[in-house]
Amino acid sequence: WTARYDYPGDRGDFAGDLVLDASGNVYVAGISWSLQESDFAVAKYDPEGSLLWVATCEAATCGAGDLFRPPAIALDAAGNAYVSGVAMPADGSEGTLVTFKLDPQGRRLWVARQPVGSWTTHPALEIDSSGNVLVGALTSTTDLGYMTLIVKYDTEGRELWAVRSERTGAI
Repeated sequence: WTARYDYPGDRGDFAGDLVLDASGNVYVAGISWSLQESDFAVAKYDPEGSLLWVATCEAATCGAGDLFRPPAIALDAAGNAYVSGVAMPADGSEGTLVTFKLDPQGRRLWVARQPVGSWTTHPALEIDSSGNVLVGALTSTTDLGYMTLIVKYDTEGRELWAVRSERTGAI
């Protein structure tokens, strides 16, 4: 099957990552650009390709930025979806690494944020055996160096720890 999602009134939709659950449902995480800003969007399709729901995390809620980097997505054993992406301001100032949790019906349960540099890669996202969320990305620093950022959140979105490993020199 082939499915297409078109966010109402937008300038474009871009997929960043997808994952399958145990029932064969497909979750696609991406970005939808509206006329004024961009939003993170997650679409859930059943095994036959029918759209079940779409959940968004708009710029006002999900971070300081209007130039989003494509998000990563992962599922836990209970069918909750975790999404992590980067919101970057158009003026080139520091961005925000945004991670949020959706329940199996697409309701957003929490949003967590981490400041990042003016340049940041597509994040990596994993769920550990206890249901904790690990997010990692490479980001710039103010001295033209770069930093690896790894953050661990519990199932309620509380930060358990964050590790920042800085390097000097050009990216």
